[in-house]
Amino acid sequence: HREGFSTAVTEALILGVPVVSTNVSGAKELLGYDNEYGVVCLDSIDELFNSIYSLLHDKDYLELKKRQSKLRGKVFSKYKTVKNIECFINRMVE
Repeated sequence: HREGFSTAVTEALILGVPVVSTNVSGAKELLGYDNEYGVVCLDSIDELFNSIYSLLHDKDYLELKKRQSKLRGKVFSKYKTVKNIECFINRMVE
């Protein structure tokens, strides 16, 4: 029911792998409040099944989610991450 920053989700996004997640903390922030970059479903077996089934049985939907995942994954590039950490450290020492 709870999760910190999801490394598995960000790794999948970077690789352009469509993500289906239950609504754990951070899921909507990573995948979009309107499911732009993945699918956040209710915490039920039926919802999880239906969300995965939709991806696997609708090629156009699957391709859309692959493209959107890859787009979102660019936010987590190594360069941007290192730059953000450098900025954070610089603010701490000033």
